[in-house]
Amino acid sequence: MNIRMAIQKYLRKLLHSLRLRNSVIHLRYGFEDPSLTGLLLGGASMAGQFLTGRGCRIELEPDFQNQVLEVNGQVRLHISILA
Repeated sequence: MNIRMAIQKYLRKLLHSLRLRNSVIHLRYGFEDPSLTGLLLGGASMAGQFLTGRGCRIELEPDFQNQVLEVNGQVRLHISILA
């Protein structure tokens, strides 16, 4: 096994051991086109359902009148080093 393959193997293991814990992300967004804002809201709501049960809460705030992107929050990761 060469060094590159070994590094890739250990990076995959490390990424697989990452877990979100008690994380909160607040996302306020809007586009010039309100229909695009609504479309993103629908897609993000579906994707957010998978993360919510895994220690992460995503708060979406669509702005249908302004073009804006604001993200704040706190992300905590749990890493199991010995896997």
